[in-house]
Parts: sequence; C-alpha cells; structure tokens
Amino acid sequence: MKTKSILRLHKATKRVALWSAAMTGLAVTGLAQTTPAPEQPTPAAAQTEQTTAAPAQSAPAQIAGFKIEETHLGQFDWSERTTVQLFGPFYETSIPTFSADRRHVAYSMVGSKCPKVSRSCIVVDGQPISLDKGTFVFPDSGALALSSDGKHIAYATNGGGIVVDGHAGPSGPLLGGLTFSPDGKRLAYMAGGIADQRHDRQWVVVDGESGPKYVQVLNPLFSSDSKRVAYAAKSGKHWTAVVDGHPGAEYDEIYGPIFSPDSKRVVFVAHEGKQWSVVVDGKADPAYDELLNKEARNRYAALAFSPDSKHLAYAAKRNGKWVMVVDNKEGAEYDSIGLGSPAFSPDGKRMVYSALKSDKWSVVVDGQEGPGFETIFNPSFSPDGKHIAYVAWKKGLGRDWSLVVDGQPGAEHWAISNWAFSPDVKHLAYSAQMSEVHNPYGDPYMGGKWSIFFDGQAGAEYSMILPHTLVFDSNGTLEFLAVQKEGSSIGIEHHGSIYRIKYTPMP
Repeated sequence: MKTKSILRLHKATKRVALWSAAMTGLAVTGLAQTTPAPEQPTPAAAQTEQTTAAPAQSAPAQIAGFKIEETHLGQFDWSERTTVQLFGPFYETSIPTFSADRRHVAYSMVGSKCPKVSRSCIVVDGQPISLDKGTFVFPDSGALALSSDGKHIAYATNGGGIVVDGHAGPSGPLLGGLTFSPDGKRLAYMAGGIADQRHDRQWVVVDGESGPKYVQVLNPLFSSDSKRVAYAAKSGKHWTAVVDGHPGAEYDEIYGPIFSPDSKRVVFVAHEGKQWSVVVDGKADPAYDELLNKEARNRYAALAFSPDSKHLAYAAKRNGKWVMVVDNKEGAEYDSIGLGSPAFSPDGKRMVYSALKSDKWSVVVDGQEGPGFETIFNPSFSPDGKHIAYVAWKKGLGRDWSLVVDGQPGAEHWAISNWAFSPDVKHLAYSAQMSEVHNPYGDPYMGGKWSIFFDGQAGAEYSMILPHTLVFDSNGTLEFLAVQKEGSSIGIEHHGSIYRIKYTPMP
C-alpha cells in the first residue's frame, strides 16, 4: 500500500473512531456543588425553538415525497481544549451528551454565550441554564446525564453536589459515572477519592444510598427494566463484579459487567493469570488466550446478547487465531475480528460480524463470507433482518469509503459516519463527508462539509452531522442533529449552531 493511501486510511479511520468513541461512550456522566441550584426548567419545558422549512445551508435539499424542517437548538461552540478556564475570551464546550432516543442533547459551556452573571451554563436542546457564579461542570468527566427520553437532566459542578431537574440533590465527592436508569426514575454515580491501591476510598451511590467502599469502582450500569444495578469494583489487588449489591468471585481484571436485554442475565469478561474467560451469571465459560482486543474491551464491543437474550456471542483468540463463539460453540478461524462485531438481527435468529483473512476484511453472515475490503466498520441488520449494511474502505484515489448494502458498494465518499433503515425498510439514509480536510480531533469545523444521503439523494450540507443521532421514528420520519459553522474561526475558537432536522413523509 502506498504512503498516501496509508495516510488517507489513517485519517479517515481516526475520524470515524474518534467520533464513534466520543458519541457512544456518553451513556454515563459525573457531578459536584454544595449551594442550592437556581430554579430551572426541565428539558421538555426549556426548549425555545425556531422551526423553518428551509435548511440553514442554502444548498438544495428537496427530497421527493418528504418535507424537510429544521429546528434551531441554539449556540454550539466546539474547542480542542479539554480543561476548564473561567476567564478568557474563548468558549469551552463539553462533548455532547445525548438521550437514548437520540432526540435530545445537552452539554456544558463556559463563555460569553452563557448568561453574563456566571459565564457558565448547561445547554439543553439549545436552552442555556445558568450556573451559580464561580461554578462550572467539568467537561469529559462524567458530570452530565440525560434520561433516556430526555425529560430529566442531572449534572454536578465543582462545588460538590448533584443537581437533578433544577433541584439540589445529595452532595458528595463525585468521581463520575452519573447515569439515569432507563425509566428516568433512578440515578447512580461513582463517589469518593482518587484510588491509591491501599485504602478503600471509592463507592457507588444509587438512589442517594452509598454502597460499600472499595479501592476503586467503575461505571455503574442499570438493567433495561431499571430494577438492577451492576458495576466493577477492586478489593485489594483483585476485581469483582458487584451485582444488586453483592460482590462475586475475584479476578485480576474484569471488563463490564453488562445485562442481557431482558435484565435477567449478567455477563463480564474476566482476566486471571494468562487466561481470559466470559463469565455469565457467575459461571465462567472456557478460557482463551485473549478475549476482545484492547479497544473493544474499553468500549464493550465484540460481545453481544441477541435481542431476545437467548444467545450470547463474543470474539476469542487461541493459538494465534480468532473465532466467534456463539453459545459456547466456536466458528471458523480468522486473523482478527472487527470492532462493532457481532450484531444480531432483531429476531435474534441471524448474526453478522467482520473478520480478517489474508489481509482482506469481509462480513460473515450466518457463517458465509462476503466480498473483501481493506477495512469494514460496524455491520448491522435492517429492521426486518433481511438486509445488512456496513461501511467499507477499498483502495482508491480520494473518495474511497462506501456504504455497502447486501454486498453491493454504493457511492464513494471521503468518509461515512452513520446510517439507518426506515422501519418499513423502504428507505435508507446515511451521512457522508463531501470534501477531504485533515480532521485529527473530530472537530466539526475542520472536517469539511457533511450531507445526508436519503435514498441516494443528497440533502443540505452541514459542518458536521453528529454520529449516532440518525434515526427513523415509527411513522417513517427521519431525524438527526447537525452543527453548522457560523462566521469565521479564530485560532481554536469555533462558533456555530446546533439543529434538529426532520424529513417527514408527505401525504
């Protein structure tokens, strides 16, 4: 492979990886503050929206049979900086936190776009919520969370207490991991001091009640029915999974735990000595030399339950070869298993994953290999389970990323970040980068123009279409969130607006 091709692949891969990691890792968040919070509207009441039929960009965006609307959600400022500074002429914006339904967004910000009293605020669906003077929310520290439906918000500031829906909650030394239960009625987070490997200084707080202390704890997770809680905890030199308040067996390392979709089963990856095992409901599966590559372990990829919770699949390595293990049965051997694998069909009867063999990546569907590519990302099924789509890179000159559907590559683009089928599978939409610009930080103001392609037709261009916000509702309306740069950028200061865009079927 030539040097230019390698560099182009590196850039595009890094763009996708950075945005995917940033946007998928935002289910948990953190806190801080002691003084009572000012009265604030909840997200549902906080929206001051302006809807127009025309896009923020003047490019033609008419899609046959669909009405296109934009809702302005207010200012959005993006900075490469990762530390908070209360004084200075720049803005500081945290990575956005999205509700699970992908229709609401929140972030913290410091700068003159916040109310002038404090110059620090939380922005929920474009509506700034002012913080007390001298307080702020740390970006990227797990200090901000939205409920699954976007109706509840919790955050913490440097003062030491939690604010929930505008009301001061329990105070305490927040470490992060602030997260709502799926029904929005419960809240959990990590508390305590920095782990020192000798003293029990950290614990998990659930519904305001503190759990037992450990050397270290990691992000708490609710089950899908909101009734159960699990997290990883370190006691002495060993780790355990604490499920419903009860610690289990100890291991050198663990990754997880996670719940099955029906909330009945708990699984995590355990490392003991030189062996790795998947532990399901306290019982370890057969050991392997390696389970999940490093990035996959950090993002809980390469391990998945089927939607009906009847099947469990994960990637495992033994004697230098990787296999996909489904219900303890090993598949064919490969040189590697790709990130975003495996994925089950909605009915749980089919499975797809990406695998590397002889320097070519292909998707493996129900045991059958598809066409080869240089790189493949996140294969997935359509809602009816009959079609498979994934992003693939094939050596070319410039536009060399395609959305592949049922083995057939589509139009070539500089990059593709996300895609979605309509519920009736009659429509397919994806977002693609329209120009090549070096974008090492996933910055929406440096990444060229992005557009939605709806059944092959290009919509309006934006500075960035936020990954993982592209979704169809049950009526066939497509929604997504986009950032539009406004004015010029000076140094690392980037100013613009965030929009919610809807493509609604016309009668």
